[in-house]
Amino acid sequence: YATLGIPPNADQNVIRKAYKRLALLNHPDKIQDPAKRAEGVEKFRQVQAAYDVLKDDAKR
Repeated sequence: YATLGIPPNADQNVIRKAYKRLALLNHPDKIQDPAKRAEGVEKFRQVQAAYDVLKDDAKR
């Protein structure tokens, strides 16, 4: 929840919107500065992992 910046009682729409917003901000193709790209890739992976867990009600 902290990775996506959402409350624990968030519904699927809120989770999806938070994921899309953060994924666009941290997508490796969007980051032009090579020094910040590694940071962005790591953050993108964290956001993706959090979304993979939270989108599935059984894993939540």
